[in-house]
Amino acid sequence: MLVGFKTGIVFVVDTTITMGPYIDRMRDVIARVYKRVEAEKLEGDVSFGLVAYRNSTKSVPDLEYTTRTFASLKEGVKGQSFLDLTARVTPAKVSSGPQLPEDAYACNVSALTEMDWDQYAAKIVVLISDASALEGNHPLASTGMFTPEVREFAQAAGIALFAVHLK
Repeated sequence: MLVGFKTGIVFVVDTTITMGPYIDRMRDVIARVYKRVEAEKLEGDVSFGLVAYRNSTKSVPDLEYTTRTFASLKEGVKGQSFLDLTARVTPAKVSSGPQLPEDAYACNVSALTEMDWDQYAAKIVVLISDASALEGNHPLASTGMFTPEVREFAQAAGIALFAVHLK
């Protein structure tokens, strides 16, 4: 076992109305991952963060937010406190529109820039969504970034991006 090797894992979660059935399952998966971390006696070496996104509030103000951090990596060091913070994540009460892609890159960029990654040797962002992402030329895309730019941005920061697309 590597002593002092710290891993930061930030879950970036789509919380639009269509994700309603999946949000509880996401919490269950995160709880199982944390229990495994506990069983392996890696508490303190693995920390979790959670950033949620919906879509542009410019087009649908009732969505409440485009992105929101529910747990920083610092808050995600202790498993139970992190799991308690995940309980605050709920799906939107209104639709973001008919089959639109969503502003996932805004949330990825938030996870990449707003988390304190300095102490982590392994840096991982896991995107969980049931929709595609708005590309940079879409009028509602808040970052103006395209897929390759988001990937390069993460690579430059030494952060691995993974996507879980739910159908």
